[in-house]
Amino acid sequence: MGDKKKVSDDKPQSETERQFLERTQVSSQIKDVLTKVIENRPLDPIAFIADYFESVGDKSNRLSKSHQQLLLTHHSRPAFEANVRIAYDILSLSKVHKTIRGINGSVFMDLLNLLTEGMVPGVKEKLYKKLQCKSHEVIRYDIFRSGIFACFVLQDFLKEAEGLYCTLDLGKTGKADKALCDTALHQLLLSVSTANNTGELSALEAGYNLGPDKLYTALNQALSVTTEKGTISCDDFLIAAADAFLLKVNNVN
Repeated sequence: MGDKKKVSDDKPQSETERQFLERTQVSSQIKDVLTKVIENRPLDPIAFIADYFESVGDKSNRLSKSHQQLLLTHHSRPAFEANVRIAYDILSLSKVHKTIRGINGSVFMDLLNLLTEGMVPGVKEKLYKKLQCKSHEVIRYDIFRSGIFACFVLQDFLKEAEGLYCTLDLGKTGKADKALCDTALHQLLLSVSTANNTGELSALEAGYNLGPDKLYTALNQALSVTTEKGTISCDDFLIAAADAFLLKVNNVN
């Protein structure tokens, strides 16, 4: 009986009306729709507002389903290709304007934002410059597929780069020697540049440039001739590594 009075949601009981509106983003949604009403001056403003909120709910639901579909398996597995297609088809039913459905640049970038959540901001910014689409632009499947694969492969690449940085951070202080990092990044750039070429030989050469023996030799030489160059943080190292990776990613426009 004592538990009959239960507070709904996990919000603080002392939350003010203003805090509630800010937390639920109601204010921003209302402001957005009123701005659109003023800009477009529809003949039936009430119907316009109702259509807007229907589109917002529909978009959010389909984004979530599409995102979940893409997380079902690793991008290296055969099933991932089918999952990308299913995710595209799910989003293709999104209502983008009145009776028009499909994937535009706005919907596509919202999905990429979900996929890159937790990524180093500087890296995400560079990736978005490569994949950025105009909000009204129609997104074809080939563009959608390329963008999705770029996100997932980059995330794997960054995990490997972070592991490399941890190895270079000899004192485990979060600040690795800049000379060692520059050498490792140079080898990484050589590997990526070689991989841009075609053929089995270039793939072998790319692997060779990042192989333990080659990397050890390069780092050992850097240690023997290095002068005081300071340190570099993990985030800065990942941003520089991402630059090398993004050389292989073509702009979508």
